[in-house]
Amino acid sequence: RFEDSHWSVCETNQELYIIIESNMYSFRSIYFLFLALSCFLSDNDSSLVNAARFQMNGPVLTLTLRDPIDEMTMALDETAVGAPMAKWFNINNLKPNLSWTLASKSKPLPNWAPAWESLSVTALYDYAQRHSQFKRKYMPLPTQLEAMASIQIPGLDANLQIQPIWNLHRNVKTWLIQAQKGPVQLLARVANQGLSAVKACWQVDNLHVLDAIGGVRITPQYDLVRQQPSCLLEATTSSQRTKTVLHLENQNPTLKIVHALDDRHVIAPEISLYNAKITYQWDLKLDSGGSLRTLVDPTKAIQMTWTDVTPTGRWVTDVRLPLVGTTWKQLAADVRVRRQFRF
Repeated sequence: RFEDSHWSVCETNQELYIIIESNMYSFRSIYFLFLALSCFLSDNDSSLVNAARFQMNGPVLTLTLRDPIDEMTMALDETAVGAPMAKWFNINNLKPNLSWTLASKSKPLPNWAPAWESLSVTALYDYAQRHSQFKRKYMPLPTQLEAMASIQIPGLDANLQIQPIWNLHRNVKTWLIQAQKGPVQLLARVANQGLSAVKACWQVDNLHVLDAIGGVRITPQYDLVRQQPSCLLEATTSSQRTKTVLHLENQNPTLKIVHALDDRHVIAPEISLYNAKITYQWDLKLDSGGSLRTLVDPTKAIQMTWTDVTPTGRWVTDVRLPLVGTTWKQLAADVRVRRQFRF
């Protein structure tokens, strides 16, 4: 979960040409060249969509139909002295977000690189970032590029996953590197300044100490930027219906109990070990394939997220009911509706 330049792909019957303008950096040129060559060499048919080993997912368009936070900011700007008249329609309020993913269905290069298990590349376009007030003189079309490569290391029976994330708007490059061998996982995050975080995970599925415990997972983590260590302890019952999560950190250690009442209902109360604050979470799977999540914080608000799945995309509705306040405005509900389109 790479972080400016024009590029285009021209395709004929059996040849694939890549046009790269001279203002591109060599590193970025090699990135797009590698992507196109991987698709071209995967099959005799050079079509990016019909290639046997690759499939296209997208474009996926997400729109925020109503955001109460933006509407409140707009209302405050209109009441300011000397403020210009607000536009009757502003596309920034919709927060358009477009994503396009190209992923391999099998080994991307079985002849050249048989150790490669999978490869995917995602291009993200965020309208708000592209048209922000901090934009540079030249902005590329995608605001963020992501890739994921899974490599099986021969002889060690280990798997290596490399995920570069390149935010072109902020010029931030992040590398996520994960190595797994059996029940042990190691993860490192590398940013522009260098190594920023390290994490390890050890999981045992079958414990013979207690019959009631089905598995244990220990995940220590250290944030080098904030100089903060943390550890996550998880234990599941043998029936796999209840899980205990103990999150140890300096600021706010918590204890959560996740229990599946049945196949559709899951409850998860959480208590803070720092101030004894309790929150409640309830997840419900709908018959239509959607879901409803309710999070209750008695000291703040009730947060509900309703996700409705349709053949052409998803509807996501966020409702926040404040529990703190003395006026009708403070206790008014906030409703945010998002629509995701799949083409």
